[in-house]
Amino acid sequence: RPPSDHSSRGTRLDSSIDAPPPTPSIGILLANVGSPEAPTPAALRRYLAEFLGDPRIVELPRWLWLPILHGIVLRTRPRWRSRCRSTGKPPAARTGC
Repeated sequence: RPPSDHSSRGTRLDSSIDAPPPTPSIGILLANVGSPEAPTPAALRRYLAEFLGDPRIVELPRWLWLPILHGIVLRTRPRWRSRCRSTGKPPAARTGC
């Protein structure tokens, strides 16, 4: 009987050797994550604290990220007014600038 590259179950023994490694997939997820309750700096800070405090959004260790979030990010003045000076509304309330 000639040598065979089939096992007793009928599958190829060397198929994993010849196959190229799988290519990683890249995807983009678009989601509506809400907006601040009001066009005020305090409302924007509350919104950002809740959104950026979610470990699924920023994948850094909590001990590293929370001091950055509360010590730097949330203490920086919100700049959404400079994007649309004519209305001064938060992004959800704007229809166009």
